[in-house]
Amino acid sequence: LNFETFREILPLSITMAAVGLLESLMTLNLIDEITDTKGNTMRECIGQGVANMICGVLGGMGGCAMIGQSMINVNSGARQRLSSATAGICLLLIVMAFYQGIN
Repeated sequence: LNFETFREILPLSITMAAVGLLESLMTLNLIDEITDTKGNTMRECIGQGVANMICGVLGGMGGCAMIGQSMINVNSGARQRLSSATAGICLLLIVMAFYQGIN
């Protein structure tokens, strides 16, 4: 990684981060409207930014809020973060169990 590479990928990375952040904030707005609650947008932005930086440092792929998973959680009656954590743990277990087939 040199300065030339950094200069090439910087505009693309900023664009991708902006799109992911906008998607997360739109998901937050939608879930707020459905559940009659008020989420903290600043907390969402900081949390997503920190998590994506840690993923990048560890060689992972960054992400943003998943509208589909959020809607499934809300429609199933979930109102706490435990539902998202449970979905993440289940996904991790599935990937670990079927790693050979996925790879």
